[in-house]
Amino acid sequence: MGMLNVEVSDHLLQDFRRFAVEKHGRIYRVLRPEVEAALIEYLKKHGRDRGEQHGNI
Repeated sequence: MGMLNVEVSDHLLQDFRRFAVEKHGRIYRVLRPEVEAALIEYLKKHGRDRGEQHGNI
């Protein structure tokens, strides 16, 4: 499993955490699946599918 360590704006992170808590009622153990789901949806929207090979950028 890979590790994604990126900096995002404080406002965006707070909004994302709030979204996860509103959806699941907690933050513990739900942030990772929500980030994964968001990345998958982003890739689908931009024509990349989970089954494709992803090369290094």
